[in-house]
Amino acid sequence: MGAGAISLTERAWVDLILPTDRHRIRRHVVYETQRPGITPRIRHELDSLAQTLQLIVEGRGRPVMILSAFLSEWCAGLVSARLAAARGRPRSERDPPQA
Repeated sequence: MGAGAISLTERAWVDLILPTDRHRIRRHVVYETQRPGITPRIRHELDSLAQTLQLIVEGRGRPVMILSAFLSEWCAGLVSARLAAARGRPRSERDPPQA
């Protein structure tokens, strides 16, 4: 992984703020961490971006979010982010799906 990247299995050990399971990112986190003995520590489940950001500001957990959810804030330098790598490799380095 690149500098500053974190694997989703590493992220599973911190208190997480995630959307409910109707959202793809939530299902992806659960899928990527399904290994023996690894269960994500989901402390807050909500679908409101405003409420998610409030919990982050309050220090009540860490999110796993898609970049587009906070792109303008990131570009403005208001927030920082770390790349989450799936199965030990960033998405761009994974093998393409086989037909």
